[in-house]
Amino acid sequence: MKAKRFIISVTAAGLMLCGVTACKPAHEHVFGGWIDGEAATCAEAGTLGHYHCEGCGENFDANYNTLDKIEIEATGLHDFSEKSAQDKYLAAAASCSAAAEYYYSCTVCGAKGTQTFSSGDPIDHTYATQWQFDEDGHWHAATCGHDVKKDYDEHSLVLSQDETEKTCVCGYTVDMVTSLTKPSGFAYTDGKITFGAVKFATSYDVEILNEQTVIKTDTATSAEYDIAELNLAAGKYNITVVANYKAIKSEKALYEFNVLAVDGDVLIEAEDAVLNTQHISYDGVAHGGAYVLGIDDCGQGLYFRYYAYKAAEKTVEVSYATAQENPFMKFYVNGTYQKDIVFGENTDWFGEGKTMATASVTLNFAQGWNEIYLVKDGTAADNPAYGGNAQIDYIKILGSGKKFDSTQFDKQSTSYKLEAECAQWHWADNKRPANWGSNFSLGYGLGDMKTGDWFKFRFKVAESGTYKIQLGFGGEAVAREFNVSVNGGEEISRSYTGAGQWDNVILDDGFTVELTAGEWQTIEFVKADDNWINIDYMLISKV
Repeated sequence: MKAKRFIISVTAAGLMLCGVTACKPAHEHVFGGWIDGEAATCAEAGTLGHYHCEGCGENFDANYNTLDKIEIEATGLHDFSEKSAQDKYLAAAASCSAAAEYYYSCTVCGAKGTQTFSSGDPIDHTYATQWQFDEDGHWHAATCGHDVKKDYDEHSLVLSQDETEKTCVCGYTVDMVTSLTKPSGFAYTDGKITFGAVKFATSYDVEILNEQTVIKTDTATSAEYDIAELNLAAGKYNITVVANYKAIKSEKALYEFNVLAVDGDVLIEAEDAVLNTQHISYDGVAHGGAYVLGIDDCGQGLYFRYYAYKAAEKTVEVSYATAQENPFMKFYVNGTYQKDIVFGENTDWFGEGKTMATASVTLNFAQGWNEIYLVKDGTAADNPAYGGNAQIDYIKILGSGKKFDSTQFDKQSTSYKLEAECAQWHWADNKRPANWGSNFSLGYGLGDMKTGDWFKFRFKVAESGTYKIQLGFGGEAVAREFNVSVNGGEEISRSYTGAGQWDNVILDDGFTVELTAGEWQTIEFVKADDNWINIDYMLISKV
């Protein structure tokens, strides 16, 4: 009721007022043209489409209804997918371990998001200005916490004026007196020895030893030494090395090395293993300046010992001369007959034609020491009879060329039996047949010896020391005189008395001599009286 009264009274008042003054006409909106709206964005507000009355300032929708407001609030929905590497978006500057990080920005308004992306490359490490160094070179170290080096280079050392030290620009200094270290890093291959080079050493003192025996002393200008020319026998050796700088010497380094044994060709030559001077020919055309002459009676031949590193079949060559058609001899190895070797080329006798030929066979050898016999051992039924005649220069056993560690083999031999049944017989006593029977080591004797007859052997022993020299001989129970010399030394007078029979071979008590390993030894027996003696072999045994 109050509201109505208020309205009524107002209306009455209005009527009363209008009656007092002239009434203005009612307002008429002038809408004008339609104003398009703008959509709101993530950051900016928008407006509704509307009519606008300039007179009263009101806005109206398309149906001319009054709009209280036409503003549309911003959406706040950004699109943070824009990668813009600008300073205003920088999240973290580049370092030596990572590229720079930037915030993604809104593709619409450019607002900065919270997620980041990498752009560009890491920057370089930071380095100290002072050099760091070791004994090999110098560098600038990183200060950024990374283990990297810059400007690395080997030292360029400059010798001081007093030649006591060498200094590099980085500050590294070497004391020449104390830096001469002991050589190290030893290696040995096929005759060449190498060892770790010592800085500033100008030469190396080298000494080669076999046990305690010094074989070679030398000076090398580099950290290697070639021993091929020493022709060292297979086995273990020592080498000492001392580095030199002026008068300064390092500690002595001691190394052991093992020379392998090469299974090479072995030459067996009995140039002087003959009874009488009339049976040896000294002529430069022969292989060693002489040769075994006159193997022309049954039982004559050569005996040798040969070491094989492994059981194998090997080719054996025999150098010979002959004036007969196809003479032959027999090869026995370790007491067993193996093969005949036929001398098929008629060269004429060596003393006349001065030519030699070579025949070969294959023989089977056991691992270890082998006893080898080349013997004229034929019969009257042979063609030629009794095997015929030939002159022998040498025997050669062809090797495989393979290498062996000789320390793995027991090659030691404490006795050496030397036998060369290759002299022509003295037939003054026709009762003695060519075949002397089983009492002799090969079935035959070396031969009867009288005044001036002699025999000589050259050989090597594996170990230095005292050796006993003994003769196996037969003969009457009468003293026989010999003059014996060892390695060209003073002659020793020796007396030998047989057991009473020519084929009853006994071994005498012998005499002792000092022999050196690795060197040629020569023992010569010369008959001093005119009483016959029948020599079978010589035996050399280490005491």
